[in-house]
Amino acid sequence: MSSTESTSTKLRPPTPAQSGLVGIASMIAALSLFWMATETHYGKCVDAQIGSYPAIGVSAFNTKTTGPIKLAYDQERRDAIGKCKRFLFI
Repeated sequence: MSSTESTSTKLRPPTPAQSGLVGIASMIAALSLFWMATETHYGKCVDAQIGSYPAIGVSAFNTKTTGPIKLAYDQERRDAIGKCKRFLFI
């Protein structure tokens, strides 16, 4: 064999089973990326609302009306976090 001869093999077309596996793997990858994007979006929204309404203890007395510690902005923070959505377009 001389140095100018090629020893490459011809590529075969993929079988239907291989094409199906590639398609399924692509769908799983796309859904995973979408899921990560929605979770990141929701996490950033929650972090922004927690930053806007910090949990500040306003009472350290343990009585029937206050409980162990009553927090300021608890209802406002809960309402703001309730408005955060997991999906970007819904």
